[in-house]
Amino acid sequence: MLASTSTWAQEPPRDLRLYGELGVAHLGIDDAAPLSLDGHVNMMRGIIGHEAHPNFAVESMLALGDRSVRTSGTVQVGLLNPQFFPYTATRELSHIIGFYAKPKMRMGDWQLYARVGLADTRVRSSMTVAGVTTASAESLLDLSYGAGASWDFDPKSFVALDWMRYLDKRGLKIQGATLSIGRRW
Repeated sequence: MLASTSTWAQEPPRDLRLYGELGVAHLGIDDAAPLSLDGHVNMMRGIIGHEAHPNFAVESMLALGDRSVRTSGTVQVGLLNPQFFPYTATRELSHIIGFYAKPKMRMGDWQLYARVGLADTRVRSSMTVAGVTTASAESLLDLSYGAGASWDFDPKSFVALDWMRYLDKRGLKIQGATLSIGRRW
């Protein structure tokens, strides 16, 4: 009995090649723009994966946001006769879609892994200065990568914690940690 438990703890049954994860991502937004919009947002992140080999999987990911980052203040217009106007700027993460390669290594009930792939991040921005509003929306495709660990609490279920960088482009950096629960089938 003890020998069979030890074998099970090292690797889930091989017929369980598909898996899914659902988690909460706490992401930091670092903006190098002159009116920077630094802050944090929470997103729900889902992953569907296929274990192609005991040490390698491929994954697709979707994250959906629940709020935006906002800042306000005063901006100076003009050099010789400066005038100061109030402004409000907002940046919202609509969604992140990614496709990843996932090399991994199992150690008993634990699994260490890395992710590398491409992520498309949809960002909406708006700014209001002196009552005039401008808005834009864009999709930014960038290299995405990260690392994490998971723990199997039974042969089909696990919890995972990872850190990912989803975007580092045009002075905008989006990265953070996700705590998730997963199931193999």
